[in-house]
Amino acid sequence: IILRKELTVETWKDCAMHPEFYEVSSLGNVRSKPRIDKAGMHRKQRELILSTTKDGYKKTHFFINGKAKHFFVHRIVYQTFVGPIQEGFEINHKNGIRDDNRPENLEALTHADNVRYSKNHLGANYATYGNARMTPEQREQILHLRNHQNIPFHKIAKFVLFTL
Repeated sequence: IILRKELTVETWKDCAMHPEFYEVSSLGNVRSKPRIDKAGMHRKQRELILSTTKDGYKKTHFFINGKAKHFFVHRIVYQTFVGPIQEGFEINHKNGIRDDNRPENLEALTHADNVRYSKNHLGANYATYGNARMTPEQREQILHLRNHQNIPFHKIAKFVLFTL
């Protein structure tokens, strides 16, 4: 990831969502603009902290009317560099790397198309059981632990982590 950032020129644009306060880069970085706040304090430009969700997506927060609101970085980058996201569409990472938020790696797809893309282009082999994503083999392992070894699901859940 560091190598990719070193080879790519980083360009900054006003954030589509809050252009008066924030800027977004072509590498998925976000920073605040220098400004004078409501209390008359001078605020310096600073890069915002990006955290990573348990699923591997980057997110940050904007302060809007004094309250922090969280946003996924891939959605911020898409809206800033590509355009608005239509209702009912998700942002797909074409290469499957969830923290690669370059505009050329992002595309808007329906949920069904996003799942299809993952299976056809990225080799994802999972099924959805409730809200959990797992392979059929992982599901069978869990059911075996529950049904043949009488381990309760809440205890199994403490030791099992599924990712795509």
